[in-house]
Amino acid sequence: MGGVKPKHPMDSYFFLLKKWSRATYRKMHIVVTGGAGFIGSHLVDFHLKRGDQVRAFDSCFAGKKETLPDLGHAHFQFFMQELHKSPELTEAVRWADRIYHMASILGYHVILKNPIATLSQNIQSCECILELMAETKSRARLTIASSSGVYSGEPASREDATLQIPPGHWRQQSYRMSKIINELTAHAYIEEKSLFCAIPRIFNVAGPNQRSPKGMIIPRLVEQALKEEPLTVYGNGQQKRTFCHVDDVVQALHLLLESDQANGQIVNIGSEEEISIIELATWIKKLCNSRSEISFVPYQKAYGYEYKEVMRSKPNLEKLEKLTGFKPKIPLEETLKQTIAVMKKQL
Repeated sequence: MGGVKPKHPMDSYFFLLKKWSRATYRKMHIVVTGGAGFIGSHLVDFHLKRGDQVRAFDSCFAGKKETLPDLGHAHFQFFMQELHKSPELTEAVRWADRIYHMASILGYHVILKNPIATLSQNIQSCECILELMAETKSRARLTIASSSGVYSGEPASREDATLQIPPGHWRQQSYRMSKIINELTAHAYIEEKSLFCAIPRIFNVAGPNQRSPKGMIIPRLVEQALKEEPLTVYGNGQQKRTFCHVDDVVQALHLLLESDQANGQIVNIGSEEEISIIELATWIKKLCNSRSEISFVPYQKAYGYEYKEVMRSKPNLEKLEKLTGFKPKIPLEETLKQTIAVMKKQL
């Protein structure tokens, strides 16, 4: 037979299955608020690559159009508008099969300076989406992005943990309270208006194209290391965090909306790979082959305001796996290497 390797009996099956999947996949209509933000822009890219039609909204208070994929893509529309002032949003909600509400003011450098805007914009934008879904009788599946910031730093935080409101530090609490209120508002609309809504509590996210000015620690440390500047670690560096690759977060969000059982559920999304901030800074310094020193900066000096640190933030992911079958796949080392490679080209 001339040494020709015979085909495996399953080869034809997998070929036909792949062909059938492409033929039967229904292209979806996707709306992403906060579409120019870090996670939002990756959601846009993910769905465009699947062949879906995408409409993204962002005021660009924190996000930038430059983070988005090809703005000229035939299946993509971008609206640089505040949600409650957007004339196109109503039609987009009526049109949508999936809505990712990612729009939010975040990053403690911003939050501490803008507590009123943090509360009003985070709450108002969430209510706007829910109201429009109710008014248009939308059958879309919605996700309202919440945050690990609602927790008080319990080890391996579970979704059924009692949420406590510590006294004082009112500037710092503005973001946390806005997310708690959004969760309550979402549940009210789920119950009264029969909306489909899942509520992910997203822990720290990292990866290529994340920017440093808004308080995101990995791009800040990488930029400092590449520039041979002191790596600034806030506090004593003993606080522990997990960092989930943005691609894993996007996949988890997508699968969450594919799950019929996710309606009305609060679900942690993040990584279980825990690391202290001083260990993170040391690792980044090594990967960047940097001679930078590590500098410890008091919170008051870093933020300009009093700040109380959560010393440990780690998600329990049992519920996510039960609903979606998904577990994060990309290790932190790969996340750091990808981030460094991209930032080397940008600097």
